[in-house]
Amino acid sequence: MSDVAPIGYQLQEVIGTGTTGIVHRATDPANEQVALKIARDYDLTMMTRVRREIALLQRIHHPGIIGLRDSGVVDGLPWYAMDLLPRQTLADTFREHLPTLREATTLLCQLASVLQIIHARGYVHGDLKPENIFLRADGSPIIGDLNLVREGTRGANAGTPPV
Repeated sequence: MSDVAPIGYQLQEVIGTGTTGIVHRATDPANEQVALKIARDYDLTMMTRVRREIALLQRIHHPGIIGLRDSGVVDGLPWYAMDLLPRQTLADTFREHLPTLREATTLLCQLASVLQIIHARGYVHGDLKPENIFLRADGSPIIGDLNLVREGTRGANAGTPPV
């Protein structure tokens, strides 16, 4: 793993680690706070996943999906800067309190709308879980971790496993 920051970025603390990369809080060239993910190591599979994440985020723009700010390669490793999400995940919220039926229904409808956008473009998320769903202050969800997204069936049956 490279500790070298992309040109113009200042790495701060690590805010997340995963299979494919390490996410830092960072300051971008415009002096804004972002989350910056750098591939964990030179493993081809991991670098391919990070590149696939970047390609997906370049194609899909939706308020319910984390926003891509910038991307590139540093020290031979792919990286990308994204919106700095709230720290509160759906898993955190569930640990604090269970949603009412109305809250749960609203949340599920919002998530279904986001997943429909992903599926309509021919992708399947592959790792949707409460830990990968971040919540804004108003409670609306943002899908944040896309490293297991893969191409799937397009259209109405997108994401449906073969029978």
